[in-house]
Amino acid sequence: MQIAVQILWALCITPAHAEPLPRHGPVGSEAFSVLLGTNTAFDGDPATFRLTLEGDTDLAGGRDARLALAVPVTWMTSGDHHFGLSFRSSVLEIPPSLRLRLLPRLPVRPYADLGLGVAIASNDTDGWLFSDRTQAVGWMTRSAIGLELGSPRGLFFTIEPISMDTYHLGDNWTRVGAMAGLGSRF
Repeated sequence: MQIAVQILWALCITPAHAEPLPRHGPVGSEAFSVLLGTNTAFDGDPATFRLTLEGDTDLAGGRDARLALAVPVTWMTSGDHHFGLSFRSSVLEIPPSLRLRLLPRLPVRPYADLGLGVAIASNDTDGWLFSDRTQAVGWMTRSAIGLELGSPRGLFFTIEPISMDTYHLGDNWTRVGAMAGLGSRF
């Protein structure tokens, strides 16, 4: 992990591109986004609905790349009904992530996220003869690639065509998904 942070740091600040982050320059160093999406484990279970509120702030940067801390707070839910049994699952995720954003001054800015955080899951099963509710708290990892489309300082559209979340809540399971939303960089 330390090597990965050093590589990301080297990409963001090099002697040829080193400059302090502008507080009131043409590139906003903080952002807030709201994203909607879905994901699946490709295991026959239904896909999930995801709602994410996300803030990020630049930690270091140069002309061609910025390293940021992104904190996505995601609520994920899914459900299914078969033969009189109802299954519902909800997960709250908070995986602080390092974000490498390339070309921060352009209207199209690709990024990659890598994070580690907490996941809180709740599962409900209701049937004719019984009901069961379980809860678990564990840790998770998150990785994603995406694009910010729009002004480097102001409103932008975010598309995250692929993300992968791995949950460690007793059992280990991985889900792959996509999200899209709106944000503002200031």
